[in-house]
Amino acid sequence: MENQNSSGWEREVLTKLAFAAVKEQKKTRFWQIFFRFIFILMFLFSFVITVGSLAIGTTDINKESDHVAVVNLFGVIDSSGTASAARVIPSLQAAFANPNSQAVILRVDSPGGSPVQSGMIHDEIYRLKELHKKPIYAVVEDTCASGSYYVAVATDKIFVNRASVVGSIGVRMGGFGFVEGMKMVGVERRLVTAG
Repeated sequence: MENQNSSGWEREVLTKLAFAAVKEQKKTRFWQIFFRFIFILMFLFSFVITVGSLAIGTTDINKESDHVAVVNLFGVIDSSGTASAARVIPSLQAAFANPNSQAVILRVDSPGGSPVQSGMIHDEIYRLKELHKKPIYAVVEDTCASGSYYVAVATDKIFVNRASVVGSIGVRMGGFGFVEGMKMVGVERRLVTAG
C-alpha cells in the first residue's frame, strides 16, 4: 500500500512539472510571436519611411493649368541624401521647364552641408533663371544656414519667418598654437618646395 501512495505522489509531481513545462513553452512561444510581429512592423515602418523620403525634393509638375512649382530642399545637403544636387537639380529643371509653371518656390529647411553640392545647386539656379526667365523664391521654414543659405542667395528673394535661423556662410576652425613651447624645445619649421 505504501508503494501505491508513493507512486501517486510521484505522478502528481510529474503532472505538475509537465504542466509547468507546457506553460513555459506557451510563454516562450508568445514572446517569439510578439517579437516577430514587432520586427515585421519595424520593417514595414522603415519601408514606408524610405519610400516616403524618395518623394522629398520632387516637384508636382503634372498640372495642366498655370501654377507655381514647389521644390523642396530639406535636410543636410550631401551627395547621398535627399538634399543632394542629383535629386534637387532635376526637380528644379522640371519646374523651370514646365510651360505652365509661372514661378518656382524653393522650400528650404536645411542646416547646410557639402559646399560642393550646394555650389552645384546654386549654379544651376542661376543657369535656369537665365534660360527660362522665371522668378524663383526661397521660402525658409526653420533653418537656412551655411550651404543652404548659399543655395538660397541664388534665388530672386528669400522669405523667412522671424524665428527662422538664417545665415552662417563660412567655415570655422579652432586650434591651439604651441609656438613658444616649440621654441623652448628647439623645434623649428622646415618647408621644402619644388617647382
